[in-house]
Amino acid sequence: MTLTVACEQEIDYVVTAELMTQAFAHGEAIQPARLEWLYAHAFSLGTTVVSLRDGGRKVGQIALVRQMLTVNGKRETAAQLVDLFILPGYRGKQSLRALYDEVERQFISQGIRFAIGMPNAKAVGVNAYFFELQTHLVLPVSVGICLRRPAAQDAISFRFDLRERDRLMPLLAQFRTAASDDGLIWDETILFDRLSRPGRDYGIHIVGNLLLISLLGRSRGILHTLLCGFLVRTGCRASQDELRDAVRAACRMWGCSLFVYVGVNDKLPRCPGIVLPRRVRPSPMLVQVRDFQPEQARFRLDRYELIDFDYA
Repeated sequence: MTLTVACEQEIDYVVTAELMTQAFAHGEAIQPARLEWLYAHAFSLGTTVVSLRDGGRKVGQIALVRQMLTVNGKRETAAQLVDLFILPGYRGKQSLRALYDEVERQFISQGIRFAIGMPNAKAVGVNAYFFELQTHLVLPVSVGICLRRPAAQDAISFRFDLRERDRLMPLLAQFRTAASDDGLIWDETILFDRLSRPGRDYGIHIVGNLLLISLLGRSRGILHTLLCGFLVRTGCRASQDELRDAVRAACRMWGCSLFVYVGVNDKLPRCPGIVLPRRVRPSPMLVQVRDFQPEQARFRLDRYELIDFDYA
């Protein structure tokens, strides 16, 4: 068995989805359309796939989904590490070391400053050991119940529809992230592409200076309104009333008064709902980061929510 690593020049999404389904063995088939969206369109900057091969056969991979951040007023390149898998029979330190060594070479050769990981519990130690990713942030999880009350008079609430691009682009443009906001950069094009994920039905809710993206979620069989991300009009902050009314509009759209929010956002007056103590919430959602230019000014995230990575 001779293992090699290389960057894929053309990604076969059907084969990759089949291999991922086999490797993860969780019963739900990975859809090629979701992979193509994530790798080619989700954050508008494309993806590098580093594959592990036994001869001509692909047996594993790591994908580097490129993104753009603002850090201390300066644009910086980043990439999220996603979809690490190795088929049974090929797993071990040798395979992981080969993959991560090539990933490191790609970060250096492409001039990508930040590596970002959103690992599951098993991958936290793997990322730290093989790639020096360190925990940067633990995302709070909050929940709440929205009381049924009349909608705010200025509330706008509708389902995202790919066919309405011409109408939506000017509206989304009003909520671009400001150059002074540390975190992922969102403009109307990137946000539209992010909301184009196959199989997802998103709601958009606008109250005053606040835009909320939501969907109907299910966890452990419990339906809830999932608050995926908040954006504010450039140069503004959200008020308490705007936050309350936007959440209410989302719960009304999905017919579910229980809501869940995961993330941080310094433009909100407070976290929606009540933050769960770590002892009672599911496995913590960790944001791991490696800075390839650590001599530069310290990196922070003013806003990091579910829309910033492939979760919602």
